[in-house]
Amino acid sequence: MYVYESTDHQRQRIDQQRDHCGKRVPHAPCYPLASVQSDGLLRDPTTGTLLTSCPISNSADPTATKDGLEVYIYAVSQSMEIRISVDGVRGTLNAVKHESLFDNESVLAAGEIWIEHGIVKDINDHSGTYLCRGELRSTPAFANAVLNALERSTLRTAQPLLNLLRRLSKPGIIS
Repeated sequence: MYVYESTDHQRQRIDQQRDHCGKRVPHAPCYPLASVQSDGLLRDPTTGTLLTSCPISNSADPTATKDGLEVYIYAVSQSMEIRISVDGVRGTLNAVKHESLFDNESVLAAGEIWIEHGIVKDINDHSGTYLCRGELRSTPAFANAVLNALERSTLRTAQPLLNLLRRLSKPGIIS
């Protein structure tokens, strides 16, 4: 489990007025996957069009866009719910960051998510809030949480991602 609430990391961000928890700071919408899917495909909740996000990368700039597409973030709650949102710019009004997705609750996984034409294509573990970078490939419970949450959501997910998550969910497998 990855904790942010009441950590030194959170206190530092609060002191810098850079904490984006929904309990303290209003933020843009974040969505449970169940509320933005239709026929197993992710759709923009305002227009109904299929969602396409910026492909994820190992970029040092987490807010980078490619071809005008936005970066989306996700988190998996302890009850295996996944929420997503456009990744906001820390310190700006109404920005959604990982801590906003579940109002500072501890999570089982968090990172960026790549969605193409409504289908989940890939995820990573890049979260500055929950400090879980590297956990996807080194901690089976992280991969297992994402896998279980995606399977429960009945979302269309790229088979290579599901295969990777199944492999990484097994103890002793580091890829």
